[in-house]
Amino acid sequence: MDAFEEIARVLLENDRFWTKYSVKVNLDKTEKKSVDKPTMPRPEIDLVAFDAVENKLYLIEVKSFLDSNGVKFEDVIQQYETPQGRYKILTSQTYQNAILKRLKEDWTKDGLINEHTTLTFGLIAGKIAKNRESQFENYFASKGWFFWGPTKLKEKLTQLSKKAYENNTITIVSKLMLK
Repeated sequence: MDAFEEIARVLLENDRFWTKYSVKVNLDKTEKKSVDKPTMPRPEIDLVAFDAVENKLYLIEVKSFLDSNGVKFEDVIQQYETPQGRYKILTSQTYQNAILKRLKEDWTKDGLINEHTTLTFGLIAGKIAKNRESQFENYFASKGWFFWGPTKLKEKLTQLSKKAYENNTITIVSKLMLK
């Protein structure tokens, strides 16, 4: 897990979610062929966040891009038949369907979720290109997907800085920087 994914994980857990990181999805050969990628390795989801109140499981792509131009809106809204690029879990419906089906089947069988659990997608981005954060918010909301951009991340870090002392790096740094 990289540092930004760890920050996202702590903030999600502080916001009522149960999380797992670097989740591998066990697509079989037939499922890999169905997305036209028969030799691909197992897909990996950066963070999976479960909202027990809503019985909803979010498969979240996490990108910091802090020392770059940021996540580009055009890259995230592209749609491809065959998964490709940095955001394949967000940009290929066939890939999404294969992952959702396999993960729901496997995790229901393992007792991690139930047959009524809704699975959907999301993005946590530390930096957005061209100040288009509101476009991301609208796009993700229109799909019923999860989105946290820089504004929401700052809000969540500020909330974390006001909580009681916890002996973890992210909480301590938020207290040092934001109090």
